[in-house]
Amino acid sequence: MNHPESSRFIQTITIILVLVSFSSLAYCKVIYVDDDAVGANDGTSWENAYKYLQDALADADPAEKPIEIRVAQGIYKPDQGKNRTPGNRNHTFQLINGVTIKGSYAGLGETDPDARNVRHYHTILSGDLNSDDIDLFALNNPFGFLDEPTRAENSYSVVKAISNDKTTVLDGFTISGGNANDMADLWNPHHIGSGIYITKGEPVLINCTFTGNSAHFGGGIFNGGNPIITNCMLIRNAGWEGAGIRNHNSNPVITNCMFIGNIGYEGGGILNHGMSNPILKNCTFSGNSALFWAGAIYNHGSSSPILTNCILWNNFPEELYNSEDSEALVEYSNIRGGQSGEGNTDTDPDFINPGYWAYIDDLNISVKPNDPNAMWICGDYRLTPCSPCIDSGDPNYISEPNETDMDGNSRIIAGRIDMGAYEYPFVYDKPDEGTTPGSWRKYSENPVFSAGEYEQWDSRLNGSIAILKDNEEPVNKYKMWYVGGNQFVEGVGIGYATSSDGINWFRNENNPVLEPVEWWNTSGFSGICAIKDGSVYKLWYEGVDNQNTARIGYATSSDGINWDINNNPVFSPGYNDAWDNEDVGNPCVIKEGSTYKMWYWGDNKLADIDQIGLAVSDDGIKWQRAASNPVVAPDPSIWWQDGEGIGTPHVLRVNSGYVMTYHAADQIENIRIGLATSSDGLEWKKENEPILDLGDENSWESIGIITGSFIQDTRHLKLWYLGIDAFETIKVGLAISCDDIVFDIESEI
Repeated sequence: MNHPESSRFIQTITIILVLVSFSSLAYCKVIYVDDDAVGANDGTSWENAYKYLQDALADADPAEKPIEIRVAQGIYKPDQGKNRTPGNRNHTFQLINGVTIKGSYAGLGETDPDARNVRHYHTILSGDLNSDDIDLFALNNPFGFLDEPTRAENSYSVVKAISNDKTTVLDGFTISGGNANDMADLWNPHHIGSGIYITKGEPVLINCTFTGNSAHFGGGIFNGGNPIITNCMLIRNAGWEGAGIRNHNSNPVITNCMFIGNIGYEGGGILNHGMSNPILKNCTFSGNSALFWAGAIYNHGSSSPILTNCILWNNFPEELYNSEDSEALVEYSNIRGGQSGEGNTDTDPDFINPGYWAYIDDLNISVKPNDPNAMWICGDYRLTPCSPCIDSGDPNYISEPNETDMDGNSRIIAGRIDMGAYEYPFVYDKPDEGTTPGSWRKYSENPVFSAGEYEQWDSRLNGSIAILKDNEEPVNKYKMWYVGGNQFVEGVGIGYATSSDGINWFRNENNPVLEPVEWWNTSGFSGICAIKDGSVYKLWYEGVDNQNTARIGYATSSDGINWDINNNPVFSPGYNDAWDNEDVGNPCVIKEGSTYKMWYWGDNKLADIDQIGLAVSDDGIKWQRAASNPVVAPDPSIWWQDGEGIGTPHVLRVNSGYVMTYHAADQIENIRIGLATSSDGLEWKKENEPILDLGDENSWESIGIITGSFIQDTRHLKLWYLGIDAFETIKVGLAISCDDIVFDIESEI
């Protein structure tokens, strides 16, 4: 018989043993590496971190596993550390079972040394032992990489993984400068895998970039095992066979990876050999080239890769090539030239910036990819919102837990995976075919900007907006000025907000940045327009006096926040019987050479018809009206503009002329947005149908939509517009055009 006390004692001991067991499993020694460390250099903290990664690996090798090595941003070389001979090409970073090596930490000198960001904090494992490499692709002979003199002392293989299992992880590094160029002894793999040499085992590679490596076989990676490779980039590596990756008798799983601008004799992106059957999911290949076969993937020796949700586009000479009883199984992928298989397509993937082939000595000259002096200029392989690859991947694809794309976004955004390494992060409503000119699509989560809280100065939006895009400031790329007010005073001022994506906006802390100060704008502001002229922001805005007369003012700024205001209006209503003798406003200004052109709204005291006119100026201050004004007027023959109002012009310059968005009203005062084109800015041809229509009866855009700001963004047109509901509340929405016509529009910045 068991005694109750004995039973409880045994249970207690059991629980303690279980807890101890779990504690042992959960324990993980952390070793720190930072090339800026000046402490004890024993790896116990960031302050006392090892300066060299080789010393951390020597510490980890005999220690109890698991172990995590955290490496700060910086450059680390295989010939540095204890028991290492400087300049020895044989030295390599040898991966160890049970050891996770994680780079991309901020390290010492940063506010939070534990902060980790793969795109911001670059941790480089470099085989360039003399720090003297020239760019592989700056050579006049792009196939002379193995014998290039500045690479003669480089490491044969920067990293090696020999018979490592899945507990071996390399995460968050850039691996560069390997040069496996020694074929004197074929049994010594000094001609294989210059970035990383993998044989047997299943090591895990995550968030790694392989670039500037060269080898006979496997410039970036030589793989003789079954690694798991996720969210990695192979960019501008070189090799005779498999410039990006050469697989030999192996079955790797490669997910969410990019192969860009790699160059080889055979298999620019990947060469599969010796019954290799890799699985490739959600990968992008572009700009890879081979002298003989397959810019993207060459399969031979009875190899059968499986590709799903991949993009192979603009690789030379062809995307895929099979030989020696090899065959690729491809599904739900976009392959230039076409490929049999379920869900495959052959349509321009519509990258943001597709990259191009250029002449080595002058990158502004485009050449054909088979030109011996051709060089691939990398682009941006994210998808535009109009890409046919969006929501076109395998409908049955189930992402892994916490699986992300190359940007860290969720791998499935809209219920179905996109093709390629990037998931488009937003959703736009797709209109019925042929319903609107330019196939305009509204952002599905509109509105993107609304009034402030009840007690804030901008608790109401009271007028137009002006948006510019500045690619030099990625965080504050999109800049918006907007008219705000509150329940007591309309049009009280102009606010400023910024955004990295044009959707999520952040207000300036010191708004408003412009307030009424002169007699002619005592009642506030309405329509506004902004350009960047050199380093100066210039703003034209509609001001309203206490008699409700509208005029146009002018201000300049070096930062978009602190403005120097012209005391008097720069443009006022016309005289006597002029068509615009009552009000002028809603200016839209563009600069062509030394001439400013302004399209504006005006109306007449007697006719009370809103129309659009044009004026020109040499300085943006003194304006001369066009003799043929007004240039755009309501058209009673068009059903949606047979009312008495037309206005809010916004104009962009195109090579052959101009394109304008504007609003017009019908007889029951519903307001919609239209589009017109012109060769001279004076005579305009309107589309018969609105490009955007009202929302549902109870929506935020139920009674009117008005042009806000209109720009070219990447390869398409974007329009931020004002929506008005039944309570006359104004909010800002976003729409894009997916027209097949590419508007080659000059930048506003």
